[in-house]
Amino acid sequence: CNGYVLYACTNGIETEITRGTGATCDYTHPGFICKLVWQWSDVKVRVAASAGEGGHVAVSPPSGTGHYATNSTVTITATADAGKGFYKWTGDVPEALRWDNPLVLKLSDKPVSVHAIFADALYVAPDGIDAADRGFMPDTPLATPQVAIDRAGPVGIVYLAEGTFAVDAFEGNYLAVTNAVKVRGAGRDRTIISFANSPKARAVYLNDPEALVSGVTFCDSSTKSISDCAGQIGVRGGELTDSRVTGYLMSGWISTVFNMSTGAVRRCVFDSCRSETSDLNPLSMPYAGLIEDCLVVSNTANSGCAGVRIGGGLMRNCTIAHNYTRGSRAGVYRLKKWTGHTPWGWRNDIISRVENCVIVGNRAPNDVGAGWPDWYDQDPAAAAPHVTHCASLQPWGANPVTNNIHFVAPGNFRTLAGSLCIDGGKPSADTDRKDLDGNPRPAGRAIDIGCYEYDASAPSCGATVVPERAFTGAAVQLAAQVHGFPGEAALECSWILTPAQGGAPIPLSGLAPSVSPVPCGFYTIDLTVTDGTHTATSSRTNALFVAARTNYVAVVGASSPVYPYDTPATAATNVFDVVDHIIDGSTVIFLDGEHILERQLSITNAVTYTSLNGMDSTTLRLSPANTYDRVVLIDQTNAVVRGVTITGGQVTSGTTWAIVGVGVKIACHGGTLERRGQIDLERKIG
Repeated sequence: CNGYVLYACTNGIETEITRGTGATCDYTHPGFICKLVWQWSDVKVRVAASAGEGGHVAVSPPSGTGHYATNSTVTITATADAGKGFYKWTGDVPEALRWDNPLVLKLSDKPVSVHAIFADALYVAPDGIDAADRGFMPDTPLATPQVAIDRAGPVGIVYLAEGTFAVDAFEGNYLAVTNAVKVRGAGRDRTIISFANSPKARAVYLNDPEALVSGVTFCDSSTKSISDCAGQIGVRGGELTDSRVTGYLMSGWISTVFNMSTGAVRRCVFDSCRSETSDLNPLSMPYAGLIEDCLVVSNTANSGCAGVRIGGGLMRNCTIAHNYTRGSRAGVYRLKKWTGHTPWGWRNDIISRVENCVIVGNRAPNDVGAGWPDWYDQDPAAAAPHVTHCASLQPWGANPVTNNIHFVAPGNFRTLAGSLCIDGGKPSADTDRKDLDGNPRPAGRAIDIGCYEYDASAPSCGATVVPERAFTGAAVQLAAQVHGFPGEAALECSWILTPAQGGAPIPLSGLAPSVSPVPCGFYTIDLTVTDGTHTATSSRTNALFVAARTNYVAVVGASSPVYPYDTPATAATNVFDVVDHIIDGSTVIFLDGEHILERQLSITNAVTYTSLNGMDSTTLRLSPANTYDRVVLIDQTNAVVRGVTITGGQVTSGTTWAIVGVGVKIACHGGTLERRGQIDLERKIG
């Protein structure tokens, strides 16, 4: 409120009596009709930015009054004097942004006051020279980061130049930051530290609340002589941000690439690390700490967890995908509430929390937990409320997302427009931070699930499909997910469902159309959304798959195969033509005769394979002999093989087939070989 105007109203004429600039009006009523008009304007907040000794600050866009509209964005840049560097922000700065320069803030309805602190700077480059008179300017750098860290004293900044630091025959902690020093590289994949020639080196050790290592890639470590649970990157205080750890080979008894007991890791990538003989945990947070906005992808463990092992602290807005372990616990391994010795003494209330994470595409062939293959919880029944708003094919904790989890492309884990991960995160007051790309989050109504935030500023659209896998005859519900259009716009949506197997496309309209029946096959879904001025389009291949409930397989020459193989007359003549076109709940019926398998038949979904007339009429033979040793593998609790003769399996010399199974193996996830099934091994076991 900017004030008021008081009018006297006589004979239809308004005459001003008084006015003021306050939010209250005190007056004595004159005895006739009066009109009080309050003066309103857009709410603005004050932004104040100051600088300490060694530099200055600037706010953009400039404002003559220092006031800005609520919900607007300002950028505050700190510029250091010669020999100085930006150290950190203090004041009204979110915790996750205090090291950022420039500082980007989205304003609320509260005033903001920030202060920039500067400190002495030292410079290091791969072609530098370690000498007493060097390191004070970018053109006369030192060669060794630790020399600069030690010289910086209790407070300082060390800049690592762009390029590759090749660490040769080094033992111990390469970057040991045990004071309030900030080590800043040129950026992820721009400043690279390679340990290919230093198998006994530990990359980073942080042990101060104000310690920081940022903007560095650590790679090619082969720690064949180190067995250390403390981690090749150990954080006992401080932060690792905007960095990457890749290509680590671990071979100790139990080793971790990253281990944190307190502190934070933000906006980092952990990828392509593997264990040779050991239990590998690329990320381990046993007691406390914070992991957020990180990508953990394509790591391999010989046993144990290949992704994140969390026993305490908080992991949020991370994407853990495509990790593999030969054992169990491929993606996330969450310990139950436990009692243990921590750096702060014994505690009996250590609880780990997981929020807003995408955990998909991980593989663990020997994991039999409820979250197989993506997550393993020691106490899944008590996961909520400590696990919430996570996206995984198996529901985990509170408010799970189990479908329509889509990425832009293989290997690109940014969110597709139709994903339910967009705006799907847990509401939280602590959301003013950046995603893995450095973009502000949240960008929409709420923070997204996963390490990337979807850019909803421009008009865009995507489709959700429920169910994404269905039997023919089922109703399929589509819904347009629309972003960036003006709120008052009236939208028109047009759809085309195009079958991959040929046939007529299916046109639809509306924001949320339903369609039934849909012929069998894979469908590309194209969506166009317009408000008459703006138009957005999206296309998703194989977004919908419709399967026949029953598929038939005949011997060669006994039918005329026509997809979807749902009658005896149109049966497939090779079972492997069917396996990619069935879903959980399908039945595959073998017609009479001897069916030749050129390789192992692996059954990893809830499908029933049966015969039409029993095992005396139907045989599955692996041929030619020795092409593959086993005939059938069953590895799904609700998978069934019934009423067939199984033959052609071969014994490999020295193999204990009583364990691995030459005719049929029922693996750790179970399954059923039903009565009247006959297994002919053809050769004596052993």
